[in-house]
Amino acid sequence: MTNGIAILCLGFAGGAINAVAGGGAIVVVAALAVLGTPADIASLTSTVALLPGQLFAGWRGSGSLTPLASLRLRMVTIMLTLCGGGIGATLLLVTPSRVFAGMLPFLITFATVLYAWSSRRRFELDGAPQKLRPATVGWLAPLSVYGGFYGGGNSFMVLAFLARAHIAPRAAAHVKNFLILLMNAAATVIFLASGKVDASVAVPLGLGALVGGATGVALIDRLGPTLLRYVVIVLGTSLALWLMVRG
Repeated sequence: MTNGIAILCLGFAGGAINAVAGGGAIVVVAALAVLGTPADIASLTSTVALLPGQLFAGWRGSGSLTPLASLRLRMVTIMLTLCGGGIGATLLLVTPSRVFAGMLPFLITFATVLYAWSSRRRFELDGAPQKLRPATVGWLAPLSVYGGFYGGGNSFMVLAFLARAHIAPRAAAHVKNFLILLMNAAATVIFLASGKVDASVAVPLGLGALVGGATGVALIDRLGPTLLRYVVIVLGTSLALWLMVRG
């Protein structure tokens, strides 16, 4: 009972952080592992539980795909992203639990450093929006595989990729949300089919994240994204260190 309430509160915090500042998944996966959930189960369960909260932003982003000029390029991008997310999820499932547990502190550290870097950098470019080219779309493959495998900090890598492709910031934000939704949706299908999702964790986590996300959106001007970014960085670093020491 106590653990369920803790997971519900964790989901609420993760949803609120995602809505206001991003990076909630970094904290959620790390905290679940600290609470005793096996590292691989923590990662795949959080992906499934947090997906409903990403649906609105991702669906909204699907209507802003102007950087993907042609229908053919859009279809290639969608298939590449879905396949990459599915491959990453499959890699997680075939990775021995002990191996992934050893990797998790370093994945969390990498995601936290990436988050800290992206928090200081504003992905803004001058000039008119550009179009993604077929040659650049191929770079989405490794990002999609990473997203399905772990995904912490992946939003910032996708956003950086789009900025490097000279996509205007507002369009990039919408495209990023859509691509992240595709990766996580593909991974979720694989994880659910595997039967390894811990429903006792996923249900309270998902409910908490939905309420937290709605609360974060409603209070976005009061919560202060800068403060929450520091909270994510401190928690991510602390939890990674705890897992390293405990392991």
